[in-house]
This record gives sequence, C-alpha cells and structure tokens, in this order.
Amino acid sequence: MRSFKLILLFAAMALISIAISPFLFWMPKALKCRTNSDPSTFLAYCNSNDYGDYEHGAFLWDLEPDAVKSLQATRILFLGNSRVQFAFSTDATNGYFRAKRTPYYLAGFDYYENMVFVQRLIEKYGCIRTPL
Repeated sequence: MRSFKLILLFAAMALISIAISPFLFWMPKALKCRTNSDPSTFLAYCNSNDYGDYEHGAFLWDLEPDAVKSLQATRILFLGNSRVQFAFSTDATNGYFRAKRTPYYLAGFDYYENMVFVQRLIEKYGCIRTPL
C-alpha cells in the first residue's frame, strides 16, 4: 500500500512538472519583450522564437483584463490586421480621440486575422453599441 501511494505521488508530481515547465522557460523570455507600461495596451507579438502569438489567447482566456475593459468601453472599434495596429498606434490618433472624448480600440490582429475570431470577441465581451 505504501509503495502504491509513493507511485501515485510520483505520477502526480511528474504531471505537475510537465504542465508548468514550459511556463518556467517561456515566461522570462516573454517578459523581456515587454516594453510598454501603459496598462491599456499589451504586447501581441515579440520577435522571438520563444514568444510567438499572444493576442488571441490573451482575449480568449481573459489574460489581459485591462485590455478587455478597454475593448468593452470602446465607442470606435478599428478592425483589421497588423497594418491597422501600426497605422493607428500613433500620438495623432490618441490626441484626436482624446480631444473628442471618445474611447477607441485597435483590434488589429497579426497573421491576417479573419472575422471569425473578431466576431467571437465582439459577442463574448458585448462590444456592439448603438451608433454615435
């Protein structure tokens, strides 16, 4: 009976180790990519083989609560790919919408995102509002 308990304990610890070990190696590398301290933004992509695509899972599993809150509070939603991210991630865009007192959100996803994922986000977080 004692040996069965030891085997069971060993198996449980092995499963836990297998589950958390990728995070122990990945997390420090991913944290090095963080360069923006603005809580309303998050890093979607890092030019690293160890980081990969983060943005889809961040929304799907609520890993970025501030980003979700910003998405839910938005009045203007920009949809598109990474070109939308780059084109509208400017001080001019920020200044314009700040002057209008209108919250906006850049939902530009990398890798040529299609509307299926974005539609699920809109449905999940209730982003549909009446027109301005």
